[in-house]
Amino acid sequence: MKTQIKLLLLLLSFSFSCNKTNVEETEPIAIEEPQPGPVVPVDPNPTSETTNLYMVGYERQGDTPFAKIWRNGDPISLPNSEGYSIANSVFVAGTDVYAV
Repeated sequence: MKTQIKLLLLLLSFSFSCNKTNVEETEPIAIEEPQPGPVVPVDPNPTSETTNLYMVGYERQGDTPFAKIWRNGDPISLPNSEGYSIANSVFVAGTDVYAV
């Protein structure tokens, strides 16, 4: 019984010793939304020297389709070791051209 009373007193003294008045309150920080920059066109006056037009698809040789990319009307065959390919989409990033 003495042990239980000592334990109870110890817990009570601990609970009263915890004081929340020492907690510092901080002011909220205002987060600013980023403002978009001005929209700059890639080329305001496109010409055939500064703009390339890409198109993808395939051409058939017999029953076998082979993927191709056309850049400004000039065909570029895409290599394929299987001998069968079709391109559905093209993406250009800088000087890199990706076909899917």
